[in-house]
Amino acid sequence: MAKELNIGVIAWSVLASGILLKEKAANEHPHKAGFEELTNSEFAIANLVGQIAHETGYTPAQVAINWVRSKGIIPILGANKLSQLQADLACLNFQLSTEQLQALDDVSSIELGFPHDFLAITKESTFGGMYDLIGDRSNN
Repeated sequence: MAKELNIGVIAWSVLASGILLKEKAANEHPHKAGFEELTNSEFAIANLVGQIAHETGYTPAQVAINWVRSKGIIPILGANKLSQLQADLACLNFQLSTEQLQALDDVSSIELGFPHDFLAITKESTFGGMYDLIGDRSNN
């Protein structure tokens, strides 16, 4: 929606509260911010980011920032030291492959749930068989 309306998006907590600071993030940091357990989905994302970091020779933080930037989103970097900022900005030195970006998108996709899923499977009956005739469908 933001892209359609030409609205900029700024991402908070790109490094998932520090979970993505190390290559084996999900295994070494089983809790977010020290108190909340990671979901299976968050484990899967952290592990894939770590795997891509290993493949590319960059850090998980750099991979995560690069991935967010590839979406046209501006990440907020929470560096406390110049060395951290410099390490984060090294994400500008490489591009993730199309396959890597797709894998990250796939592992992080969310289920929209009800009513979206329900409406998607019932759109013909919901619109009386006239769905394609109603309004401009060129953007769908």
